[in-house]
Amino acid sequence: MKNLFILNLKKLLKNKVLIFWALFFPIILSTIFHFVFEDIRNLDFFNTFDVNYVESTFEQHDIDFLVNEMLANATYEKNLGDNKTEAIPFFSVKAVTLEQAKDDFINKNIPYIYKENGKFTIRSSKLDLYTTILESFVNDYNNAIDVSMLLMKESNYTLTFPQALEKYLEGYNNKYLKASGNKDLDYISNYFYTVIAMAIIYGTFLAFEQSKIYRHNVFAYAKRVKVSGVNRSKLLASSILSSLTVQFAIIIIYLAVAIVFFGVKFANPGLALLTIALGIISMNIMGFFYGIFFNNMSDNVASALIILIGTLGGFLSGMMIGAVKFFVNVFAKPLAYINLNGLISDSFLQLDFGNITQYWYNMLALAVISLILLGLTFYKYVKKEK
Repeated sequence: MKNLFILNLKKLLKNKVLIFWALFFPIILSTIFHFVFEDIRNLDFFNTFDVNYVESTFEQHDIDFLVNEMLANATYEKNLGDNKTEAIPFFSVKAVTLEQAKDDFINKNIPYIYKENGKFTIRSSKLDLYTTILESFVNDYNNAIDVSMLLMKESNYTLTFPQALEKYLEGYNNKYLKASGNKDLDYISNYFYTVIAMAIIYGTFLAFEQSKIYRHNVFAYAKRVKVSGVNRSKLLASSILSSLTVQFAIIIIYLAVAIVFFGVKFANPGLALLTIALGIISMNIMGFFYGIFFNNMSDNVASALIILIGTLGGFLSGMMIGAVKFFVNVFAKPLAYINLNGLISDSFLQLDFGNITQYWYNMLALAVISLILLGLTFYKYVKKEK
């Protein structure tokens, strides 16, 4: 068992390509980002957002409810520290003509809303957090219109449209809780969290490499091992232990670099370490799943899948554009629970927010995915042994 473990360990450490992807690539990404964007750390990204609307295209109920009720009253709670908050208006809304709206858009980059053929359109030069939230308000209002029409029908039209709309909007929550200006909403930290998750996911390369020992139909050395009479249980245990050992060592090195040189901090180090440990175990399961369940999967296909899960998952977790994370959480919540990078990186973020409930939801989702992959891998492994 000991000799098998050492043999597997040496085989992994000699593979320079695997070590690059698992360790050096995340460090390179982090270093580039650190030097380019470190100066914006801890800035308050949330300022009141100017929005124009073309008054002549709006109906009176649009002005009363969408503008005066929803947008004008939308606030976020700025975290001032020491359990103190300040309510800040999210939008500064102004009624303008179409010509004024176009002029402000061109010269001042102020987005505007107009209504045409019964549909609202937002014209903006870019998709960021503000325009995404603005769009969510407009979508909420469109949904409110649809529901109000149903309420009118259910009342046999004893309710007027404004009355039905007002009834629906009575319980509307127009307050967005956003912390800003400190570590509670630090997009730089979120970037490093996604890179840590990526480094953990790239550990799948290690486990996939170790799974080749069971693919005697593809690799000659695996065939030699099979006919050598090596105890299969010891071989499996040594493969798993060597993969876990190398990945834990790699993540410890990356964390040391991230903490010492990049200033990464965890609000709850104990639960952060639990997240990392579960993530490493989960990615090892996934690596063996690829190698054993998909017995004929090529290295290129496996590499493409692992890189896709790490990098695309990082993008969906807000690695490069913070608004993407917000968009996924608001409009595509199921995607957030199958995005492995998101489950890991968001767990660190939820610890920063103090949202322990969502943290455990993330951990549960990661554990469920891992157990499913483990069950399928074990099934295929036992079937092959028979």
